[in-house]
Amino acid sequence: MGIVNAKSSASSSDETTIENVGYALPASDVGAVAANIIEYAKDGKIGAVYKPYFGMGTQVLSAESVWNETGDKLEVNETLKVASVTTTSNGAGLAAGKLETGDKILAVRVIGADGEDKISVTLGRRADFNNALLYARAGDTIEVTIKRGLNKQTVKFENLQKKDFVEADEFAKEALVRLG
Repeated sequence: MGIVNAKSSASSSDETTIENVGYALPASDVGAVAANIIEYAKDGKIGAVYKPYFGMGTQVLSAESVWNETGDKLEVNETLKVASVTTTSNGAGLAAGKLETGDKILAVRVIGADGEDKISVTLGRRADFNNALLYARAGDTIEVTIKRGLNKQTVKFENLQKKDFVEADEFAKEALVRLG
């Protein structure tokens, strides 16, 4: 799906110019958002997107750009780490007691209650983690592959409950508060 935003920018003297800034959203992400909205509308939660609440802040540890000869495009690869985990009973999420500050997040997999893979992603960008969470529903399992120190391991969050989900706006607000 393509989105074009108009952006005004000042130029010399009193003239204002308009620049079009284009964005492309992957169809799979648009589909995941639509399915999420429809699923939660069944429970009377109209017009909102819900994601599992991990109660953690993340940070890009490093980023590099690599030219993909096959795809003839520039790719950005980011290394994502857990920057903070809320452990107080007030704000604790799924990460409490399972993920630690400094863990490098390598991959995420969402497995449906029926045992079928919904999505499995090796992270290349921070957004990959959040986008994968759009596929999760109550009853599902999320597997997060991390590197802790020198050890690689998979952490499971099994049989998610409806209480584990928050509206994406609240999810974003919480992350902003945590990261300052």
